[in-house]
Amino acid sequence: MAMSANASSNERVKEVIIEAVRHDLDLTWALFEDYAKMAAGKYLIALQHAMRQAEKARGEAGQSNYETQEAVAPAARGGGHQAGSANQDYHAPSPRSAPITPEQREAKKRTAEIYRLSLLETFTIDGRAIGDWQAGEARAWARRTGRHVRFVELLTANMPADDPIRRWITPDEAAAAWQRSGEGV
Repeated sequence: MAMSANASSNERVKEVIIEAVRHDLDLTWALFEDYAKMAAGKYLIALQHAMRQAEKARGEAGQSNYETQEAVAPAARGGGHQAGSANQDYHAPSPRSAPITPEQREAKKRTAEIYRLSLLETFTIDGRAIGDWQAGEARAWARRTGRHVRFVELLTANMPADDPIRRWITPDEAAAAWQRSGEGV
């Protein structure tokens, strides 16, 4: 709905989507879950690097490994709890560590559907959604410009040249074609 009402402005579409999900915590988490995982991964890599640097510095200073471990980060203990040094604050487990509720699962399904639908709508050629293009026109554009040739070829394979792409392809198939085009399969 946001895209059809604001077709001329991607920025406005983004604003409308954010406004729609910002009061629904489950939908917000579902929308940004992949990014949260990437951010957590980057944070862990940076933390590991910092720990190695601190370990290296302490090793050069002559401190033992045991003396430095608690000062750097809490050490995982058996029984599922953590123990840290006396000067560290205790942080309760985040709400994301709780089991996924049925509402969260439903929100993730809704978000996944929006994401799948968005590829046919958000991938545009000359400002028009690729789903609205005829297969032959899309192939000619890809070959002429040299842009996204593999994706367009996979998307329009065995499709009549004068039919709109969305008539022959589902959002899931479009997403799979996009993924295959990037993998070089």
